[in-house]
Amino acid sequence: MHGTLAFPASKPTMGKLRLTAFAALFCLFTYALLSARAGMILGESFALLSEKRVVATLLGAGIFLAVLHVFAMSERLSLAKLAAVVATIVPASLAVLAARLLVDSFYFDRPLDFGDNLRWVILWAGYFGLWVSGALALKLHSLNEGNAAFSKVLASDPTSPPLVRVPRSQTVLPAEVDAWAWLVDTIGQEMSVLPPRGRLAILESLIVRAGYECADTLSGEGNVQAARAALVRRLAERWPE
Repeated sequence: MHGTLAFPASKPTMGKLRLTAFAALFCLFTYALLSARAGMILGESFALLSEKRVVATLLGAGIFLAVLHVFAMSERLSLAKLAAVVATIVPASLAVLAARLLVDSFYFDRPLDFGDNLRWVILWAGYFGLWVSGALALKLHSLNEGNAAFSKVLASDPTSPPLVRVPRSQTVLPAEVDAWAWLVDTIGQEMSVLPPRGRLAILESLIVRAGYECADTLSGEGNVQAARAALVRRLAERWPE
């Protein structure tokens, strides 16, 4: 039988609000930009409310919000994940193209030809890519802040071992890997023979020190707290009574 310590559900924080606000900014700015472009082209026949602009803007904002959630849920960004996020520009552009063609066929007697819509979507793809690149830059900045904050917390904790900077070019020897693996296994074995009350007391102490998980993973402190709390939660879920 495995015991699980209950963690309270995370309340909506500024992290989620920040994502929504960022997507809303994308939506408003995009519609204003598209409307200004249409006004310059159409002149007196320009209409502020356009079905095609509304559909393209809302669809793009939804995809952009999904990309932001991927960034927010990632504690680290691998090259594969970065490539996958950047690759969303292509299907997002195709989705907007399909939406424009559908709106053209349903709402207009004389729709634009495919070439005109395709040229519009190519420009939109570049614009969408700029926003994705901006979100990526913010995420990388927050990860760097998180690493700096984590080092600062360790340095200020009297119970933490001194930090040792290892050059990036230095490789870890197999013997060192085996030594660390042995140490982790030994700690696990020693903890497993403790009475349930002792294990529970240790876990409760870890929970207090780690804090609860927070959704504000775009900030450095949020990254550190979320990583610690997630590690303690996984430990509590796997620890037998």
